[in-house]
Amino acid sequence: MQPLDELIPAGTTVVVLDTSPARNLAYSNAAPPWVTTFAEMARNGYSFSLADNAFAELITQIASGAITEEQAARILAHLKTFLNPSLPILSGKRDIYALIGSNEKAPDWSIDQVRALSTKSWDLLNRANSATGGEPFSADDDLQSEREAWFAVFEKLGESEVTDEPLNEYKHKQLTIALTGSDSKVSELSPPLSVRWDLQMRLLWRQFVRSKKTSEPYDPTSQKKRNDGIDFDLFHYLLLPALVVATDSGFFEKLADIKSYQTTWFWKPEALAQAWEGGDRPRAKWP
Repeated sequence: MQPLDELIPAGTTVVVLDTSPARNLAYSNAAPPWVTTFAEMARNGYSFSLADNAFAELITQIASGAITEEQAARILAHLKTFLNPSLPILSGKRDIYALIGSNEKAPDWSIDQVRALSTKSWDLLNRANSATGGEPFSADDDLQSEREAWFAVFEKLGESEVTDEPLNEYKHKQLTIALTGSDSKVSELSPPLSVRWDLQMRLLWRQFVRSKKTSEPYDPTSQKKRNDGIDFDLFHYLLLPALVVATDSGFFEKLADIKSYQTTWFWKPEALAQAWEGGDRPRAKWP
């Protein structure tokens, strides 16, 4: 049994929310129809959590006043109807690898720590309008770390670039090596990391190739693209596996040309609710 099963019952479909669907709840007093459906799904085999970066962005926006106290109360009231009360915020990064049973975890890591961090973060979000000492809590430093980690990935890829083969956005020796080589890092993991990493590695490689274009190259450090690293962190949840809910059309557009079975794990909230209401039971399944 992998550690994830101790946190969320086996057979449960994990659903992780990006910032955008939660942020949009600020503008509606009445619950949007998808919220009501998500609450029903939560009673029937689905576990909903906020992504850790969604927590960071929301609490930072509350601290800056971009989300008013009234809007924050509205967001939280709607979220409470369907978020998993034991896991309202799902931490990412190393916790994800630990949850799938990889060896990338601290010696003192435990399921209890994941639960405690989740509920503590949720409590902090609920108290964000009156933070300790009158100073609003902000997670902007954490978000900047995500941006800088994204920038660093491109530098690292550039240093290890295979130069004897023309760059191609969708297939390349270096991409193949990255996928197959990942399996040696974690033995006896089923499915292996090469399967779990499929979409995020293909997306990362495509963006790297685009950064090498002579005309209008992709620049991860530009003001317009600086939050791509925050968005990319969502892909870590696919390792569980999990469905990811977002609303930004641009987010879906940048996945449209990538051939990966995991692209179908990303949903807009209305579409996921409609699929459920239509009798489907969307799930993240390994091929």
